[in-house]
Amino acid sequence: MRKNVFMLFWAFAILIMFTSCGYEKEEKEKYIVDYPEIYTPEYCIENYINADPNLIHLVAADNAIGQIDVPGGSAEYVAIKDVPIDEYLLLDEAIMFAPLSNKVVKNINNLNLPQQEILSYDLESVIIYSIARDLDDTNEKKLGVEMISEIITSTDCDGATAFQNHIIDCIETNNYRKTGIAGDLFEAVENIRVRVVFKDYENLAWDSGLFKQNGSYYIVFYIPVDYPDGGWTQNWLPINQELVELIP
Repeated sequence: MRKNVFMLFWAFAILIMFTSCGYEKEEKEKYIVDYPEIYTPEYCIENYINADPNLIHLVAADNAIGQIDVPGGSAEYVAIKDVPIDEYLLLDEAIMFAPLSNKVVKNINNLNLPQQEILSYDLESVIIYSIARDLDDTNEKKLGVEMISEIITSTDCDGATAFQNHIIDCIETNNYRKTGIAGDLFEAVENIRVRVVFKDYENLAWDSGLFKQNGSYYIVFYIPVDYPDGGWTQNWLPINQELVELIP
């Protein structure tokens, strides 16, 4: 009996030791940013605006710039890993009786930043992937990398550039339509999404659900109105044939 108690004690002690090591490892892996003194929530409110709603972050800092009260809740600005804070930040909002809101914001004073990143930045690839479970627009942006359950297929750099050029051509020729029009019957392709990977931003991505109407595939695409002071209109935009051929 004493031997059994002794063995049980050591098994418990070893379990505690490994658990503690795990916690220490997790602590060391935290991403902490030393924010410049000028970066306060008030400064961010004055100098940052909403970026393209399709932009998502993948990995953010574990410490925020600071918390500020907003109507019905609170908000805080957070650095995105390996993304200059004078370019983009993450805005987390916790509003009473609403799901957590999480969006990318951009520095209005940085003239190097484009209106729409998807049209201007060099692209690495386009990924068609399945998500782990049903997610609403808020939660999907919170999860970032964790959204991906399985990468179904992806393009190379040339394929991504062809996708980008196709979007530019659609905008120039008005080959898109606003969402919410009566009679529109767009069906979501369940749990399948399209993600664009940027060459120079590992932890920023452009992401959209995939939709179908009359045998054609579409993404949700936002267009700015009276940039930078206005908002964004949501539109259906057809994807190019090269990408359609990759959809299973």
